[in-house]
Amino acid sequence: MIGLTKNTFSMYYYGELLHTLFILGGVILDIPQDPIILVSYVNTKLRDQFATLDEFCRTYDVDETELCDTLDSIDYHYDETTNRFV
Repeated sequence: MIGLTKNTFSMYYYGELLHTLFILGGVILDIPQDPIILVSYVNTKLRDQFATLDEFCRTYDVDETELCDTLDSIDYHYDETTNRFV
């Protein structure tokens, strides 16, 4: 972990899957790349930790438009009322 700083991205292979590591305050967050796993991950974070999608995206330095486009590709759309992708 030496040399990695806050808001640093790194790519690595874990088995056959490519993941993005996001370093936030010394904690490694594994952001799933598979859209099906990603929707579950994001919905869990929204339910447990974040009041809005914007807050989630700002915290993890995720492009909200790109996230929504990725999940739209599997027919999941953000619902502000329920604060989740449905």
